Amino acid sequence: MSTIFLFTGENSYALRQEKHKWMREFSQKHGQENLQRLDGKGLSFHSLLDEVSALPFIAGKRLLIVTGIPAYSKEEMEVLPESVHPDCLLLFIDPKPDKRLSSTKSLLKIATVKEFPPIAPGQLKQWMQQYVQANGKTIQPAAQNRLLEIVGEDQDALSQELDKIQLYAGDSIEVKHVDILAVPSGEQEVWTLTNTIAAGKKNDALQYAQLLLTRGEDAYSLWSILLWMLKNTFLVFVAVQDGIKNPATIASEYGVPFPSVKSLLPFVSSARRAHMENFIRWAVATDIELKTGGYKSTQEAPEELVCLIDQFIIRSSALSAR
Repeated sequence: MSTIFLFTGENSYALRQEKHKWMREFSQKHGQENLQRLDGKGLSFHSLLDEVSALPFIAGKRLLIVTGIPAYSKEEMEVLPESVHPDCLLLFIDPKPDKRLSSTKSLLKIATVKEFPPIAPGQLKQWMQQYVQANGKTIQPAAQNRLLEIVGEDQDALSQELDKIQLYAGDSIEVKHVDILAVPSGEQEVWTLTNTIAAGKKNDALQYAQLLLTRGEDAYSLWSILLWMLKNTFLVFVAVQDGIKNPATIASEYGVPFPSVKSLLPFVSSARRAHMENFIRWAVATDIELKTGGYKSTQEAPEELVCLIDQFIIRSSALSAR
């Protein structure tokens, strides 16, 4: 029977829940003193051997959890099974291990591996309903859709937002509760802002930027998002000018995320070259001024930068002839 385990996968929520379940059930049965956690980074092989060879303290088992896969040699990892005490359970946790490393390759062969893949999109709404039902609440379908629009499909981020919203809402979570409290993830902010601007919805984009700032988004972070969007817009524009209009080809050859390519293609296809050049000149000059003190914008007083964000969104509407 294997005593070495590996938890891995991109579903950080499910992975963390399983880890906590292991820790809780093990502590109840064998005592907290027989549960130890170590950081795999910098953990020497000899130190790990000392830990896995130790006997449990007045109990039947001992659980050792190592976060991250240490950079051991192939030979060191292969002798690990015979070095682990029969009453010691060794659990490695690494959501995204580097499978090119010999230590990872060897561990995958000797360990009992449990994968935690992202939950299927079609199951997310069912999970959300079950999640709030555990606290005696329900969530309306429209509120589920709105939360997915704002936060995205990351189960970990959704659970955090649901925990917060449940404290505020009554027995049933409605769209208004989500709109007031839900905070977009970084990726979702980029996606929503890019889509809104690319769709030509200037006023909606201005309102969304203001909403992000009201909810505590840093103005400099929002400015960086806009610059990142402009870079992608320019790359897609160049691809179209070169006669490339296949989204997958543009994403691969120009390094632009595929969802952004799909959103930006219709927008840049009717963009005017002169407007693109003028906008880039303005954005670059403005960014230089921000970094060299040309604008009196600080973290404590970002008013000038907030105005520049509005200008960026307004000027972007001139990129397309629509």
